[in-house]
Amino acid sequence: MTEDFQAGYRALNLKKTYPVPAKKVFAAWTNPDVLACWFGPSTHSVVEVSIDAQVGGKYRIVLEDEDGNVIDHFGEYVLVSPYNHLVFTWMLEDQRCGGCEGQEARTLVSIDIEDFGDSSLLRLRHEHLPNEVAYQGHQTGWEATLRALELYLSA
Repeated sequence: MTEDFQAGYRALNLKKTYPVPAKKVFAAWTNPDVLACWFGPSTHSVVEVSIDAQVGGKYRIVLEDEDGNVIDHFGEYVLVSPYNHLVFTWMLEDQRCGGCEGQEARTLVSIDIEDFGDSSLLRLRHEHLPNEVAYQGHQTGWEATLRALELYLSA
């Protein structure tokens, strides 16, 4: 895999505690049937998902918003360490990446999950965001996605 990442603006860092062990949080990110139940902001629905959670494996998550706009996310796993680490490239089609018209934005997402027995702490880092527009858009999207995961795991 080449390291042809988008020139970076700055990294987005988020964290969230979940009331379940790390193994369950990890499964929510790596099992396509489970991910389809919760991923994305509440205004979006998952219309397609495929996951091959191994180093070099690919994923694709297609979301549709309430206006019918489709957003295609795809990439490749760089690190998969059950049940505490996932690192994957994050790519969007150019019309959705926020300020990178005419090109794909290739960024990097790292998820670290710390297990505390009955609960776990997830840290998400999204690197190589190209500009402030992309940073703000991804911050809003990831915060909503992490809340959606909380609702799913708490049910």
